[in-house]
Amino acid sequence: MDARLIESKIKELLEQKEAFLVECSVTDDARIHVEADTPAGITLGELSELSRALEDRLNRDEEDFELTLTSPGVGKPLRVPQQYAQNVGRKVKLLGINGEKKEARLTHFEDEVLTLEWKQREPKPVGKGKRTVTKQEQWPLKEVKELTVEIEF
Repeated sequence: MDARLIESKIKELLEQKEAFLVECSVTDDARIHVEADTPAGITLGELSELSRALEDRLNRDEEDFELTLTSPGVGKPLRVPQQYAQNVGRKVKLLGINGEKKEARLTHFEDEVLTLEWKQREPKPVGKGKRTVTKQEQWPLKEVKELTVEIEF
């Protein structure tokens, strides 16, 4: 089974359905696992529709296969730029390639750069006590080892 050919067929179909590929793997025993999403978040109905459409595009007469189509899943690190854009406004945990950890809100994503914002207590410039200030940092995607969305209730 040609993994590159299968992935290109999957990407083509997902683009037509306004979805994007997060991950695709094909094993030697013809098990195809696809993780897909949409900018608004993929629904179970959309996953079913995509699964049927993918089954139609892949030829079982040439080689039998097992197809699994899922959403990326809660708590998994983000892997493609579309996921970063999709999660703007959400609380995230970042692990930088330098080992730095940060919990913040993802406020912007553009040109492969994340903007994170958080509140922090700092000493007042004059007098005693502390005040709450808003901090902001930009992180190029190439400096991010892992970014995970935090679930808020």
